[in-house]
Amino acid sequence: MLPQLQETASFCFIRSVSQSAGRLELIESYLSTAEKNLDGREDIAELHGEIAAIRAYQAAQLGLMDQAVDYAQVAFDLLAQDNLAVRCVVAFVLGGVYYIQQDFPRAIKAMKEASQLGVQAGNIHVAVSALSSAGDMLFQQGNLEESGRAYYQAMGLGTSRHGQPLPVTASVYSGLAMLHLAQDDIVDARLYALGGLELGEKWLNVDSQISCYLALAQIEHHAGHADNVQDALEKAKQLAATHHLTPGMEEQIVACETAVLAAPPKQALPRLLEPLSEHELKVLRLIAAGLSNQETAEQLYLSVNTVKWHLKNIYSKLDAHSRVEAIIHAQELGLL
Repeated sequence: MLPQLQETASFCFIRSVSQSAGRLELIESYLSTAEKNLDGREDIAELHGEIAAIRAYQAAQLGLMDQAVDYAQVAFDLLAQDNLAVRCVVAFVLGGVYYIQQDFPRAIKAMKEASQLGVQAGNIHVAVSALSSAGDMLFQQGNLEESGRAYYQAMGLGTSRHGQPLPVTASVYSGLAMLHLAQDDIVDARLYALGGLELGEKWLNVDSQISCYLALAQIEHHAGHADNVQDALEKAKQLAATHHLTPGMEEQIVACETAVLAAPPKQALPRLLEPLSEHELKVLRLIAAGLSNQETAEQLYLSVNTVKWHLKNIYSKLDAHSRVEAIIHAQELGLL
């Protein structure tokens, strides 16, 4: 038999959450072992609280939402106030349950609490994911301003000391992609969706990858690129078919596919084949203002040949063949 300390609820909580995806049947065996070792413990109430927390998580994964709420409330009642590591996870689970039950006010409140507790506990994954989830719900309610604040606050929490986004921000990127799409900012929306996919792969988080593919499908539909829409939807469905998903993800795929296929196809917008550099954007804005190559060179303290070189790159990236066409494409893409 393992030493008693290893079979406490704290140990089981960490192990069950980290290993239970697709193996929920193991959780109850862990809990039973833990409960057998509680007699005579001074911290028995605390450990029962942690066991309730695990059962809340398990019930939510099994779709037993009412049970999940009950266990979460028991956990909050029994857990010490300074047990931030477990309390933040319980609040996150509760927020997810309320979301599935369509109780958005409670869900948003629980997610914001989970994020705050996660920050205090040093659990950046919960802190970022919970705040991103709150942003998603605010977005769904049409509150774009507050949704944006939640996303950018989550981005701040999920940025390394060196200014690089951590993989956990993949879910934030998918939310920002949809936010920019709602603001008709196709270029940044696509960049956020693609960036989120890359981060989601590093994070090994399938849900966030699917969310980014669904965002990309809607972005490409808005841009009128039907082939890209189907490609993004197919990749989302392939991931869903081969991985264990959190409750509600399959419904999101169906809803997205129904929405984009039911809506009339959009007129195709020009594609930005590659992001413009800072210097290229400056040149583009000056020529759009009517300046000649010589005048642009003087404004930017460049040679005329350098301006011509930048223009060549701009035409290539905007899939344009003239100055006028480049300006039109840039305007349609929201670059001017």
